[in-house]
Amino acid sequence: MKRYLLPLEDTESELRALKLTLIPHPDNNDARKLVTLMLVASWCAITVGISFGWAVPSEMYGLLSAFVGAWVTKIQERELGRLTDAEDSEN
Repeated sequence: MKRYLLPLEDTESELRALKLTLIPHPDNNDARKLVTLMLVASWCAITVGISFGWAVPSEMYGLLSAFVGAWVTKIQERELGRLTDAEDSEN
């Protein structure tokens, strides 16, 4: 995927793609959105629990964090590709 954006435009595109990653919309798979939201919500709950001392991190927490980061990045790149394709077709 070719992207030639200025830093501010790139940041705006990344934020729009992140929003589309987490908020359902007509052009997307609802099951994938639901899995993403559940995964991120679970990871956030675990992270908050660890931060406030309500939970103890296990050996799997690092792997879970890496998996959540990779999953969200993959979905966000998909959304960003749709955004850049839509912007290219408008021009």
